[in-house]
Amino acid sequence: MSMMQPNWENDACLPVPNVHCDLKQYTRYVVNATKSTHVKAGIDFARTHNVRLIVRGTGHDFLGRSTAPNSLSIYTHNLRGLQWQDRFVPQGCPSPAHSALKVAAGHRMFEIYDAAATHDSMIIGGQDPDVGLGGYLTGGGHSPISGNYGLAADNVLECEIGGGSTFGVILSATLKAVPMPSMTWSHFELTQNSSSREPFWQAAAYFHSQLPKLVKSGLMGYYNISSLSPFDPTTPLNLAGGVWIPNTSTSAFNAIMDPVMDHIKATYPVKVTRSSRYFSKFYDWWKVYSPPGAVGSDYQIGNRLVDEKALSIPLPKIADYLNEAYGGLIMISNLVSGPGCGTRSQRVVWEL
Repeated sequence: MSMMQPNWENDACLPVPNVHCDLKQYTRYVVNATKSTHVKAGIDFARTHNVRLIVRGTGHDFLGRSTAPNSLSIYTHNLRGLQWQDRFVPQGCPSPAHSALKVAAGHRMFEIYDAAATHDSMIIGGQDPDVGLGGYLTGGGHSPISGNYGLAADNVLECEIGGGSTFGVILSATLKAVPMPSMTWSHFELTQNSSSREPFWQAAAYFHSQLPKLVKSGLMGYYNISSLSPFDPTTPLNLAGGVWIPNTSTSAFNAIMDPVMDHIKATYPVKVTRSSRYFSKFYDWWKVYSPPGAVGSDYQIGNRLVDEKALSIPLPKIADYLNEAYGGLIMISNLVSGPGCGTRSQRVVWEL
C-alpha cells in the first residue's frame, strides 16, 4: 500500500511502466484489521518477535509515520461503524451529556461529515475528505472551524484503544457534535502586478500584520503564497486562498474583511480580487470547496506556529521573513487559531 507522498518510500515502486519496483521500502506484512482482536493479534505478534510495528488508516500522512521498511503494519481502514447518540456521557465521567457520533477508526472525513449532517450537526474534523480518524486525532487535528470550537482533540469525548499501558491503537472515538453552523466564505487573491516583487511582499506583509485583528473578529482560512505557475519563479507571485467566518452574515463579514483589502488596493501596486458567498450550512460549503487532496507528489513540509508578537514587528521585517520562508517554492498557511484555541489542550502559542 502506497503513501500519499511516495518520497516516504523513496519512490521505490511508482506506477510507471518499465520502471524498477523495489518492495523493500514498504511494509513487509499487513494485518487487515476488521475487529479489535485483529489489532490485538498484531500488537502481540510484534511484541513477541521484536518486529517494528506501524499503524495506518489512510496513508494521508505528511510526516511519513504510517510506513516503514521491514515492518508489520496494522491497517485500520476496515474498522467500520458509525453510531449517533443524542445524549452521550463518557464512561466514568460526570460531564454533562452531549450529542455525539461514535466513529470506528477506518472512517474518513467525508463519511463522518455525511453522518453528522443527517442530524443537522457538525463534527470538528479536517478539511480534506480523505483524512482518516486515528492520525488526525493523535496529531491534534486542526479544522476549518477550530477558531470557534478548538482542535479535534479537544472534542473527543471517549476513545476505545487496543494495546498496553504505553502504546495503543485507536479502535474508535466518540466525537462531540455541534449544531450545524452557517458559513460566509470569501476567495481572495493578491497578485504581483509589476516587474518588481517588492510591492507584493509589502502587501503580503501588511495582510499578515492584520491577521491577529482578523482572527479576533472570528476569521479563519487557508491560503498559499506561490508563483502563479508553482515552481516556476519567473511567473508573478500570488497570495491566494479562502477565508470564512461561521454564523456570520455576508454584510458583517464584509465589514471585517473590506478595510484590509481596501487598504491594500489603495497602498500597494498589486492586483486585488475578492468574492464572497453565503451558505446556510457548513456542510454545503464543505461539499463545494473541499475536493480530495492530490496524491503521488514528492514533497516534505516544514512548519512554524506564528503568534501575534511575531506579526507585530515592522512591516519590512515581516516582508523579509515571508520572502525567506517562501524560498521560491510554496508557503502554505493554515489560519485555524482563534478564541476556540489556546484555552484547551494546546499551548498559548497556538493562539494568534
